[in-house]
Amino acid sequence: MIVRGMRAILTLLEGLFLFSLILVSIPLLWGWKPFTVMSGSMEPELAVGSLVYIREAAAVEEGDVIAFEMADGNACIHRCIEVRDDGTYRTKGDANSFEDAVSVTEDQLIGREAGVLPCAGYWVEWLRTPAGMGGFALVFMGNLVLGQILSMDRPGRKMPGRPMLCIGKRNGKQKKSTEEETGWLKKKRFM
Repeated sequence: MIVRGMRAILTLLEGLFLFSLILVSIPLLWGWKPFTVMSGSMEPELAVGSLVYIREAAAVEEGDVIAFEMADGNACIHRCIEVRDDGTYRTKGDANSFEDAVSVTEDQLIGREAGVLPCAGYWVEWLRTPAGMGGFALVFMGNLVLGQILSMDRPGRKMPGRPMLCIGKRNGKQKKSTEEETGWLKKKRFM
């Protein structure tokens, strides 16, 4: 009974891990890239820990939430407050009282917001750590092991779908088999 309860919990956790993989991988097929909001500069629209999907944008308009690469190589998600004639963008975080010091060029632009999943970024970021990957591996392996324990033959327990096989005599006794297999073996012997 305890083993079944543990297996149910592990199956639930495994489902969460697989759901997380779907959250990240399926949108990639549409060309959407997942980003986790790490600061409160875009609150209340984008809370810390939200998972934001960014897609490539042919054109950016004022008011669009865009992602761009900063000079240090990190990504930033802010709102475009002005599209300039030279093709650059002025940006500002919704919660910031000041605009960003440097304009964003076309080369820095990653894309614009396609969708948001609140709080999902915390889970995805944890899965990217060694502890998260190890946890996924332990849950997956634990579920496999418990599945094997539950499927083991025990005295007095009938196992559906497992035919008894007649291969020959063992210790001078004929093994039991299903009629179908016995018939097949008899036909094979006398043909």
